[in-house]
Amino acid sequence: MSRHRLFLILAVLFFSGSCKKYPEGPTVSLRYRSERLSNIWKLASYLQAGTDKTTDYEATHRNYIWRFGQGGSYEFYGVLNGKNSSEAGEWKFANNDKDILLIPQASTDTIIYSIRMLKEKELRLTHDAGSFIEEWQLVPNTTK
Repeated sequence: MSRHRLFLILAVLFFSGSCKKYPEGPTVSLRYRSERLSNIWKLASYLQAGTDKTTDYEATHRNYIWRFGQGGSYEFYGVLNGKNSSEAGEWKFANNDKDILLIPQASTDTIIYSIRMLKEKELRLTHDAGSFIEEWQLVPNTTK
């Protein structure tokens, strides 16, 4: 085995233990965090206080889409409680890139989501709603 290959293997092993930013991964990624987040996402599952409430969420958030743009813009849109709904604003990483801070255009309030997983094809976020924790598992929206 060449020295170059041995060095590469040792470097990967060394850095793989120290690069994991999020509890559920990935351990190592060749894409920037902002590139992985920038996508059009749809719901795969929703938990409320650890209980699967996906069906309830989908009943009130029909065709709900989460879009994060590369330049720091975001938009949520779909049918919320039977009415067309949308929210837009700016996003940025916070807390050493472990959280996403949303700054809505139509409000002075900010919303913080903690990142559990940030992969190119899967995003898991949590939000402390006060009396319970909400968790979203999102996947890329492949329908246009």
